[in-house]
Amino acid sequence: MVLPTNKWKSFFSSRLAKNIYFWLFTLLFIYKLNSGVDKYPQSVYLMYKGVLAGLLMVLTYVNNLILVPKLLATKKHIWYALTATTLLLIISTGFVTVFKHMLSRYPLAEIYEVSIITMPVGPDWTTEALTEEIIGYAFGLALWLGAFTMAWYMQDHSRQEKKAKEAAHKQTEAELELLRNQLNPHFLFNTLNNIYGLSLQHSDKAPESILKLSSIMRYMLYDTNVPQVSFEKEKEIMQAYIDMELLRLQDTGNFKFTIDADSNYSLPPLLWLPVLENTFKHGTRFIAEQYFIDFSCTIYNHKLHITSSNKYVNNNNEQGGVGLANLRKRLDILYPGKYLLNTQKQGDVYKTELTVYL
Repeated sequence: MVLPTNKWKSFFSSRLAKNIYFWLFTLLFIYKLNSGVDKYPQSVYLMYKGVLAGLLMVLTYVNNLILVPKLLATKKHIWYALTATTLLLIISTGFVTVFKHMLSRYPLAEIYEVSIITMPVGPDWTTEALTEEIIGYAFGLALWLGAFTMAWYMQDHSRQEKKAKEAAHKQTEAELELLRNQLNPHFLFNTLNNIYGLSLQHSDKAPESILKLSSIMRYMLYDTNVPQVSFEKEKEIMQAYIDMELLRLQDTGNFKFTIDADSNYSLPPLLWLPVLENTFKHGTRFIAEQYFIDFSCTIYNHKLHITSSNKYVNNNNEQGGVGLANLRKRLDILYPGKYLLNTQKQGDVYKTELTVYL
C-alpha cells in the first residue's frame, strides 16, 4: 500500500525519522573509523563496533525515553542522579569489558579503530585497573549523556511551543466560530422584522423576500464555515441582501451602492454584513423620513474599504450595537493592527468606515 505524499512528508520530518538520520550518520562515521586498516579481517572490527554502538544506543534511549521524562523533567533530581550514575557505570563497564576482550584476542587492534569515545584501557583485569578505567569512561560518557539530555529539553521545548500554538489556534477558531454564529440570529432577527412588516401590508413582495432570505441563510450555514471565501461569492450574497431590503421600500432614489474589486480576492466571509445591515436598519427606520443611503464595498491593491452613510434620527438607540461590536472582535482576531474601523455622526447623517489591509 502506497502512503499519500503528505504522510511521507510527515514521516520524514518526524521524531523517529530524525533519530534514524542521526544513527545512520553515527554508524557510518564509526564504520569509517578504521578505513584502510587491514591488521585483522573487517568482520572483527565490525563486531566490536556493533557492540559498542549498541551500548551507546542503550545509554541514549534509557536516558531520553525513561530517566529524563520520568525523573528529571518531574523534578526528581536526586533519583535521576542516582539512576543516571548507575546507568553510566553499567555502560562504562560494558565499554571497558569490550575493549579488554578485544585487546586480549587482537593485540594489534587499537581502541580508536572501533569507538568514537576513547580513553586508555590496558589488558590488566585487576580490580584497581577496572575501577579506574570504568570511572574514566563514566566521565567521558557523561558528556555524551549531557548532550542528549540537552537535546531532549530542546525537543520538549519545541513540542510545548507547538502545543501552545495549536491550542491558541483552536481557541482562535472557537472564538471566530462563536462570533460567526452570533451573526446569524442577529441578522435573522432584523430580517424577520422586515418580512413581518411586509406581511402586515399584505405585500406581494413578502414571498420573494423570504426566498432571498433563504438563499442568504443557506450561504451562511453552508458556505461560510471556512476561513476565506471569494469576493465574487460575497458580492453575489451582498447584492441579494440589498435586493431583499429594497423590496420593502418605496422611495430608493437616494440610494447608492458600489461593490467592486480589481481582482477576485479571498477574504473572511461576511465582514460587510454588520455595516450594511446597520445602514438599512437605521437609515430606513422611519417611513416618514426621506431615505438616504450611500454604501460602498471595494477591494483595490489588497485593501478592503467599506464605507456607509445613512440618515439617522433616533438618538435613543446606539448605532451598530451587537453587529459592529461583533465585527470589531472578529477583526481583532483576523487582522490585529491591520484594520481601521471608525463611526461618527455628523448632524443627522451617520457614517461608518472600515479599512482592512488584506
